[in-house]
Amino acid sequence: MSLPKHLFENLSGEQQVASESNVQYLVEKVEYQNGIQTFIKGAEYPQKGMAQAETIFFVNISKRILAEGLKLACTPSILFGLVIYHITDKHSISKGIDLYNSILWKIISPYILKKEYMTGHAREMRSFTYNFLKEIGIHEYQAYQFSSIFSHFLEYDNAYRYRLQDLLSETTKEKLYHSPIKEIKRLVALNKKRDSECVSSKIKAGGILLSLLLCIPKYRNAFKESLINLEFKDLQFDKVDLYWICMRTDYLFLGEEADVRAKRNEGKSMPIPMPQAEFDEYMKNIQKENNELLILKSIDVLLESEYYKKIIKEKLK
Repeated sequence: MSLPKHLFENLSGEQQVASESNVQYLVEKVEYQNGIQTFIKGAEYPQKGMAQAETIFFVNISKRILAEGLKLACTPSILFGLVIYHITDKHSISKGIDLYNSILWKIISPYILKKEYMTGHAREMRSFTYNFLKEIGIHEYQAYQFSSIFSHFLEYDNAYRYRLQDLLSETTKEKLYHSPIKEIKRLVALNKKRDSECVSSKIKAGGILLSLLLCIPKYRNAFKESLINLEFKDLQFDKVDLYWICMRTDYLFLGEEADVRAKRNEGKSMPIPMPQAEFDEYMKNIQKENNELLILKSIDVLLESEYYKKIIKEKLK
């Protein structure tokens, strides 16, 4: 039994996420082959994965805890302290991972997918992170928990997954293997040119910590060993990803402005928002028949672009 929602002062987590967007798109079907494929009305290609509002709410909590911890760790005084702590305590990394796991696992574990239902990118990042942690001596279950948590930030958050894919599409496995620190530094600098200061500062923090670890032969060798068996192409953009990133304005994907990227989708069918009357009728039928709600409320379509405004205006007549 649950308490009625009107007793609570604030909206539920699911309602808070759903209310962040006033644009709705109809999901016509979902397939569970090659991960989860979400077919959206009007779109040329399905979206990879599917994140429900409740899932996003709890993933956002977990992600914020990790991101803020990274930013804090990269302040000069704390960074110096961490280096000294690691020198004097060889188990410091294991303790840090155990601390994150103890907080984040309880929040995100109910939403962790089996590997066969993950996007290719998130699945490969899960494998890489797990193998890296095992190689540096982290206990198997700790490595499993942390790699599962980290990879599901990417599974459920298109914004970060696409950013990482954008950077990894600018490099190769060979470059990262032979010059990991130099290549990570180059990719972090590239992200700074393409991203907002708010987001690039988080990616920079992760890059700094990883680069410091790779200065130590043990960690550098573990990084290289973990790269060897990766399906690196799954970490990069494919034609489906390129289709969807050409409708986003939150990042300079491919180093191109949004309206330049939009032209890459000319001649392809586009996802079209549901008119309000159609959406209201759909909601009535869902409630009456007690069916599952198949609406994506924040698909990140480039509504600010004149190119897409024209398409949407025509389709909604």
